[in-house]
Amino acid sequence: MVPLLQSVSIIVSALYVIYLMTIMVRFSIRSQKKALFNPIYNAIFRLNQKPISIIEKVLPKSSIDWASLIFAYLVSLIVVVSLGLLFGVVSPWYFAWAGVLLISSLKALIFFAVIIIVLASWIAPSNANPALEMFVVAVNPIMSLFRKVIPTIGGLDISPIFLFITLSVADALILIPLKDVISYPTYLMMMF
Repeated sequence: MVPLLQSVSIIVSALYVIYLMTIMVRFSIRSQKKALFNPIYNAIFRLNQKPISIIEKVLPKSSIDWASLIFAYLVSLIVVVSLGLLFGVVSPWYFAWAGVLLISSLKALIFFAVIIIVLASWIAPSNANPALEMFVVAVNPIMSLFRKVIPTIGGLDISPIFLFITLSVADALILIPLKDVISYPTYLMMMF
């Protein structure tokens, strides 16, 4: 039974990460007020439009796309509760676990998006791939914070290195102790 539960957990985790990526790309691009005429972004927008539009009706207008963040949290909560019930864990910590799962997942998504952007810039620097363009626009607000402080060295942008260091330090100082405090379950540790 345990291998079956682990298999289901891995499948749910993979689907969660893919769907969360679509929500967070939408959040980042809409918060920047960018109008992307990108077929991939348009598909992502349509995929998430119905559930997010329901949340948007309740929230006041803002420059930040709060509806996407709330929806991402709700998706995280659904994953935490469903995996908890699957593993036979009932806890009052579901809401905290969902928040930590969302933050951990966002950290991992930012990390992998920047890795993809860096590798693509080395392999095909002038490639106009719509998926790559979408990642660049989505991660640009975070990267621009580091680019303001850290200049390029001989045309080489080393700001991703400092972003990775910052993500690692935040993980070590905030997320790992927080996971200990709220008794973060091992079945969620497999995710991130």
